[in-house]
Formats: sequence, C-alpha cells, structure tokens
Amino acid sequence: MEIAAIVLPVILMLVLGTFLKSKGMIGSQCVSGIKNIISNIMLPAVLFNAISTAEFTSSDIKLVAGVYGVFTVILALGFLMRPVFGTYGRFAPFLCVSCETGMLGYPLYMTLYGQEGLSTIVRVDLANILFAFTVFLFVINAVANGNV
Repeated sequence: MEIAAIVLPVILMLVLGTFLKSKGMIGSQCVSGIKNIISNIMLPAVLFNAISTAEFTSSDIKLVAGVYGVFTVILALGFLMRPVFGTYGRFAPFLCVSCETGMLGYPLYMTLYGQEGLSTIVRVDLANILFAFTVFLFVINAVANGNV
C-alpha cells in the first residue's frame, strides 16, 4: 500500500499530461518552457541543496575520485574505438559515459525517500556531476565544433 501511495501520483500526472496534450490544452511551446524552467532553475537548485546539506566522508571522496576516473577511462576507450562505430563514430564515445541522475533520478529519489534523502544520492552522484560539467561538456563541445 505504501508503494501505491508513492507511485499513484506519478501515474496520475502522466495520465493528466497525456490527456491535456491530446485535447490541445498543452502545446509544444508550453512543454519547452516547462523543460527550460526545470533544467535551468529547479534542477540546479535541487543539486545545490543536496550538495550543501550532504556530509562527505573520506570514503565518499575516494568513491567520487574512483568513479570520475572510470568515466575518464571509458571516454578515452570510446575515442579509441571510434573507427568501429563507422558513421556514428563522431559522437559514439559519449554514449557510454556518465549516467542520468538529474532530470530523472533526483525526482524519483525524492518521491521515494523525501527531500532529506537527497544527501544520500548526491554522495553517489557527485562524480557524475563533476565529470558531466567538466571533461564531458568540454570534450563534447570540442567534437561538435570540429576541434577533435
């Protein structure tokens, strides 16, 4: 019963969104605006709050460094394997690096464990956050601009 209380609102929101879209009450501009608000304002605020309230231990720092290193190695291996991917080789190295926690993981985690539980997931996700906004973003922009 406890799981139903958590999952039911999510299902109802999906059904409501589908209904409103099918009736033409929500257009693509509205959805685009909502996505911009979520990704540019709400997600950074949630991440900031989660990071600032988390208590990191030395083992957490080792975990972050290890995962960051693994992401870096996977990206390098992806670049070495570019010829194998053929036509898709230009962006293929980015498909297996990093993980999606932000837009999907954080809301689901908050649904299950509440706002106070975010300090737990951010300790695991910190390496991904750091990697995505440093190496990953820099390299993908370089590839997109034809510099790599």
